[in-house]
Amino acid sequence: MPLLLAVKNDNTVETISEDDLYKYTRHRWAINESSRLKERYLKFNLHALLEAAVAACSSSGARSSPKPVRWPSFYTTASEVATRTFLRDALSIPIPRIIAWSGNRSNAVGAEFIIEEKAVGEPLGNLWKSLDTLPMNDRMLIVDKILEIEKKLASMKFAQFGCLYFREDIPNSNPLQTNPPLSSQMLNRFTMGPLVSNEFWSGEKAVATPEQFIKAIAENERNFIKEYATPRMNYHHSLIKPKTPHEMLSMIDRYLQLTPAMVPAQFTKGVDIHSPTLWHPDLHPNNIFVDPETKYLSQVIDWQSALSLPLFYDYHMLTAIKHHGPALTVLDNPNSWPEPPENYHSLSPDEKTYIDNAIGSWIQSAWSNKKTFFLRRSLVCIANRWKELCPDADPCPWVFTEDELASYEHEKETRGYVSTFLAYFQDNWGVSMDGSIEVGRFTEVRAEMKLMRAHFVGSADDEEEKELAEKIWPHEV
Repeated sequence: MPLLLAVKNDNTVETISEDDLYKYTRHRWAINESSRLKERYLKFNLHALLEAAVAACSSSGARSSPKPVRWPSFYTTASEVATRTFLRDALSIPIPRIIAWSGNRSNAVGAEFIIEEKAVGEPLGNLWKSLDTLPMNDRMLIVDKILEIEKKLASMKFAQFGCLYFREDIPNSNPLQTNPPLSSQMLNRFTMGPLVSNEFWSGEKAVATPEQFIKAIAENERNFIKEYATPRMNYHHSLIKPKTPHEMLSMIDRYLQLTPAMVPAQFTKGVDIHSPTLWHPDLHPNNIFVDPETKYLSQVIDWQSALSLPLFYDYHMLTAIKHHGPALTVLDNPNSWPEPPENYHSLSPDEKTYIDNAIGSWIQSAWSNKKTFFLRRSLVCIANRWKELCPDADPCPWVFTEDELASYEHEKETRGYVSTFLAYFQDNWGVSMDGSIEVGRFTEVRAEMKLMRAHFVGSADDEEEKELAEKIWPHEV
C-alpha cells in the first residue's frame, strides 16, 4: 500500500488512511451530518486510479479527484471538464489544466474521476484573515483580478440556458452559439446541454426566456412535490399539526401568477442581465489561489455545476468582499423580513434592482430544503409591492387571507427566536446556513452550541415553550 498524504488548506501535510480517501473530510456538519457524509462517501478502486494517474502524468504535480455527486454523475463530470476547458481556451481564465478524466462509473476505477494539475499557489482564505499577511494594496490587486475575470464571464453571452459539454458527449447536439461569436473551430467543440445542478435536474427541456426559466423552476418543484412529498412537521408552525404538500402547491400556483414581477429590465448600466451567462457557482476565498510571494491571483478552482443562466438570477460575488451595509442586507439574510429599506426611494436604480429581483431563487427545492417559509415571505413581499413592481399590470392576482397572514406572522415570530443564534454562529464561528463547520473547529463549535442550546431552552417560561425551544433549535448537539 502506498503512503497516502493529504494537503490541507493551510498547506500542511498529514498522513491518512485509505478509507479517508473515500470520505468527505473538508467539513463537518451541525445539521444532518450522518446523511450529508453518507451522500458524499464514494468507494473506488485506488490502485486503478493510481494507474490512470501514472499513465496520464509525468513527474509534474497532479491531483486525482473522484467525483461523489448526487445528481446524474456522467453529466456533472462531463460538464465540469468541458466548462473548464472552455474557460481556459476561450476566455483565458486561469484554471488548473485537466490531464485525464472519465464520466463513466463502469471504468476500472469504479467512479467518475478527474486528474488535473495541482492548483498553483495558496488558498486566498489562508491570507485574507489578517492585514499582516495580506496588506490592503495586495487585496486591491486581487480584487481587480477577480473583477477582470468577472468581466470576461459577463461579456460572453450564450444562446441557451444549460451547461456546457463537449459535442461528442451529447448525441445529435448542435455547435455552441455565443455573442460575441467565437471561431468556428471553438464553437464546434462545445454544445449547450442539460442543467446538472441538483436543484434543476429534470431532463433536457430547454427554455428560451428569463420568465420561462423562472416558471420552469416552479413546474419542476411542483412535479417533485406531487411525486415524492408527504406531510411533515414544521415545529415553527405547530407542535402537533403537520404541514401538507397541498399548501406548498398552492404557493407555487401563486408564485406562477407573480412571475412578471420577478424579471428585471434587460439592461442595467448597459449590461445585458437577461441573456444566458456562465458564472462561478461558489466563489469563496478557498476556491481562489494566489502566489504567496507576489500575492497575484494564480488560479480559480471548483467550477462543478457552473450554469448558463440569466445573469440577474445567477450572479453572486465573492463573500469576502461583499458589501454588508444597510442598503443591501435586506435580502442577503434569509432570517430577515424582506421589506424595502427606509431610504428605498432615494436609492440608485441598480440598488433598487438588487432588492426587487432577489425573489425568484426561493422556489427551487423549497420543499426538500425546508424553505417554504422563505418562499411565502417573498410572495408576501411581492404582493405588498405589486403596484410598485408592476405599475402597468392589473391588480395583484390574489391576496393572502387574514388566517394565512396570522399563520405566517406566528411562524416568523418563532423563527425570530433562533435567527439571533444562527447569526451568532455564522458571524463568530464561520458556521454556514447549512450547518457546515471547518473540521479543525468542529469540537469547539459544538461545545459552544451545547451551551447556547441549554441557555435557549432554559429561558422558556413554561413546559410548552420549553418543548417548542427543543424542537426548533437548529443545530445537533
